[in-house]
Amino acid sequence: MINEEIIGFVDMTTSNKSGAHSGTDHDAEASSPSWSSPSTVSTMATDCGPRCARIDGVDWVVWKGKSDNYLWYTIGSDGQWSIPNGLGIQTSSSPAIAAYNGLVYVFWRDASDDYIYYATYDGHSWTHVPGYRVPGSTTTAGPAAASFDGKLYLAWSASSKDLCTLSRFDGSDWYGPQFNGYVIQAGPALAVGQNLLLYSYCQTINGIGIARQVDNRGTTVPSAQSDDGPALASDSENLWVMWKDFNSGNLMTSTISDTQLIQPSSPSATASGMSTPYSPGMCGDSTGLRCVWADVENFTVKTSTRAPVQPMPPTPPTPRPIPPRPTPTPTPTTDRPVPPQINGADQNTISGVTAYNYYVTITVTSSEGDQLTNTQTQAKSDGSWACTLDYTLTQGMTIKAVTSEDKDSPASGAYVKVIGQFQTSPLRITSVETGQVSGVAPETGQVIKAWRQSDGALMVLYPVPAASPTSDGKTFTAPYVRDMKLNAGDLLCVVSQFPKDGTMTPFNRQYEGYSSP
Repeated sequence: MINEEIIGFVDMTTSNKSGAHSGTDHDAEASSPSWSSPSTVSTMATDCGPRCARIDGVDWVVWKGKSDNYLWYTIGSDGQWSIPNGLGIQTSSSPAIAAYNGLVYVFWRDASDDYIYYATYDGHSWTHVPGYRVPGSTTTAGPAAASFDGKLYLAWSASSKDLCTLSRFDGSDWYGPQFNGYVIQAGPALAVGQNLLLYSYCQTINGIGIARQVDNRGTTVPSAQSDDGPALASDSENLWVMWKDFNSGNLMTSTISDTQLIQPSSPSATASGMSTPYSPGMCGDSTGLRCVWADVENFTVKTSTRAPVQPMPPTPPTPRPIPPRPTPTPTPTTDRPVPPQINGADQNTISGVTAYNYYVTITVTSSEGDQLTNTQTQAKSDGSWACTLDYTLTQGMTIKAVTSEDKDSPASGAYVKVIGQFQTSPLRITSVETGQVSGVAPETGQVIKAWRQSDGALMVLYPVPAASPTSDGKTFTAPYVRDMKLNAGDLLCVVSQFPKDGTMTPFNRQYEGYSSP
């Protein structure tokens, strides 16, 4: 079960204006009353289709920012969406999201080399290292992901052949890629329905296809036309496919009730205002469906839900219900230490400082992402610690250090240093307030992170906006996540970090109320 630690709920109940929903031959069919009126997930604009997943009864939405190309995500439900959090990762296409083995996985097409990379979230922090790259995964579009039969599956359009391609992950190794023979345009979609893994795709002739992974048996949706990838989800009764209509941009749906994929239903319109220039995302279970898309007018992230076909009894409260907008509390919420600082990494020695007599766990990975070391050492009575390796540190190796009060007590977040990657100057903090921190990063393209000294809670995860006519790309004002507050007398421990889990600056630690002279 995933514990969403980094959450700040905001009220997004203001409904959208209703746009015209016309311009396709299918408009003669009445819009389904089961799709709710569109509402806003985030006012942030995106230039790719957003994606969603239902994980432990909570809906996650992830998208690419239009202005900065960074990945952003939020969790919650209609009217109660968390403040968007950035992953500090840039992409060039729609991302994918799925849960597997107790972790949330987010996949993306890298903006520089077109390979698919991924990050994982354990309920406390995100992890992504250079080795988190799917072998053989170069693509021209966004991927799709789904967990099925004890494996995590990934699908994409192979950049060399435009073939629908699948690979699977068993928690340790990736197997594949395998080409299924379907030539596609744009990214595919994956979903599990009736104990089968299925995929959907946009044909080069603009049709919408659906196929089974077990034998690649497939069919097409009658009269469906699109020029972008579809979405796929199951409500436990039917398999639903959704796509953007080629002519109008309206979102259309079709359902399939049999596992033989013999008779998809004719296209049906959704609801007024559900139009987009990009591909949609969709997720669901027996409680209903959710779809997400970029608004056709202002490109903000929108959503609509659909109730089950058959009346369902009231769903009992889950162990993790969506809370209302939280009330700040002065009591600690995580009871973990702040990450240990790495002061030195030279030859075969790594050293740093943490709290007195605490335990520090050091992980070293190669530039390819292979783990080389995972060891624990205890800090001295003055807080200093050191680790000696049986090999020499070389360019591109990544060192991560976490600390805990006892050997097996909850560990802190990670402090990161990449060999050969250096911060050019210290992080400057100009003010620390109850709800935000301001300062100047040493370079452009940095991600600001900060932890609260009293309980080790992550307070800031903020990609500094890119340089523009009104910004130098370094100066920032970062709000605290989850609407968290820093109480009087508490200390904020702030670092600036290269994206993709790069080298961090030394901590700049300042008390609440601090203002630089």
